[in-house]
Amino acid sequence: MNRGYVKLFRKLDEWEWYKDHCTKELFIHCLIKANHTEKHWQGITIPRGSFISSVSKLSEELDFSVQQIRTAIKHLNSTNELTSSSTAKYTLFTVLNYDKYQQDNKVTNKQLTNNQQTANKQLTTTNNNKHYKALKRMKEEREGTLSPFGKFENVMLTENELQDLKNQYQDYQKKIDYLSSYKTAYGKEYANDYAIIIMWALQDEKGSLIPECMNDDQSNEEVEIDLDELDRLRSELSNSKGE
Repeated sequence: MNRGYVKLFRKLDEWEWYKDHCTKELFIHCLIKANHTEKHWQGITIPRGSFISSVSKLSEELDFSVQQIRTAIKHLNSTNELTSSSTAKYTLFTVLNYDKYQQDNKVTNKQLTNNQQTANKQLTTTNNNKHYKALKRMKEEREGTLSPFGKFENVMLTENELQDLKNQYQDYQKKIDYLSSYKTAYGKEYANDYAIIIMWALQDEKGSLIPECMNDDQSNEEVEIDLDELDRLRSELSNSKGE
């Protein structure tokens, strides 16, 4: 059965009774036992922050002696944390400043729904932007080591990327110059020119000279590279060469 929860402030460890185990445990126990909302019992009203019990019952629940419980109650009375009012049948305990300790914990279904919808929207936005952010981060990491190449000196590559192209393609310079001319002619910018050249080469070997990501209607826009698609094409090419 879900009974909710109570709040404890971290600064409780600065409280004067914190090292008095019985007093501390009794106070926390009272916070747990206190009514969160007003209730009625045997014709009497038990307000929020109060509960019905007895010294002997508290002694049994907390496994302290009756005298220890009485002393702890006196401690809490002396510092205005707890009051008690006894009758022949019961004792009404009241946690003073209960509202200060415990704000309203009720969360409506509407609030839960709104919170869930907000979380879902944030998750969707995160997923939609995940690929773009990865590309942006990769581009930023490369910025400090990029050098211009190509006929129009607008193909940005690192020295390692240039060496890799030399190792993979005999006509690497032609590929670089072609991309340089293409970028100049159509005003294109790419997050990663090296990835474009690789994808271009893979598409070319499959029989498609210009990758789909280089359609003319994207001129003057920075085009993102689908890294998963690039890996897939590389895998297909590698498999076809092995057959």
